[in-house]
Amino acid sequence: MYKTHLTNYLKSAKIISAKPVELIYAAISDILTIFFSLFVLSFFGRIIENPLTEFLVNLPNPEKPQSNAVLILIIAFIVLYISLYLILSFLQPIAWKIAHKLVYNAKENYSKLAKYFLRINIYLILLLALINLYQDVFYTINTITGITVINKTFLNISYQSMIILLLYITVISYSKLLSIKASIRFAAKKILKLFPALLLIALTFVAINYIMVFAAKLHPGLTIILGILLFAPAITFARVYLLLNLKEIKE
Repeated sequence: MYKTHLTNYLKSAKIISAKPVELIYAAISDILTIFFSLFVLSFFGRIIENPLTEFLVNLPNPEKPQSNAVLILIIAFIVLYISLYLILSFLQPIAWKIAHKLVYNAKENYSKLAKYFLRINIYLILLLALINLYQDVFYTINTITGITVINKTFLNISYQSMIILLLYITVISYSKLLSIKASIRFAAKKILKLFPALLLIALTFVAINYIMVFAAKLHPGLTIILGILLFAPAITFARVYLLLNLKEIKE
């Protein structure tokens, strides 16, 4: 089994290196996804900073009106998640269309994939919002009241675990193009078989991260260059590698 994972690892590198044009298109899709996502998060982070501070400061005082702050927070968070939903639904189908083509030689139609992403991302974004709400609510309660409802360490570990689990379900959904229920079912049933592949993918990104951190110490500009030359293609590599392993797993 481990030999197969290593074979697919080398095969993935060979596949993407043999298709530089497709690799460039996929990398551009991922770079744009990351750029717009970070821009949206930064933009709305600045918008909600003041009303969030006002809300937290006045929270212990129920007599002080803060309806404007609450309204701004609600609208900002709704628009934030809608923006992330649209970014993922229209940019990521490009990269996954290329990955499916490289592995299955399947000419997936972009509009068909976009419709699937629009449908599946409703559930995935809602899950992301609920996970973030879980952390924000309990972190706020712990901070404002001084009462430890959930231990800080447990809160951080549980939050990170849920984010990793959501990411796992997301890549399974995008890989198999299944419904949310079928994706969760498949992800649960095949996690042990996919674990070695997922571990190799994680180690690949850890290694790239260390390279980028080291490069940043030499010159900040190297981080951007290596991000384009290493990180973005590595995402395409991870997709192809995961699809090759999924291809060998019987449902």
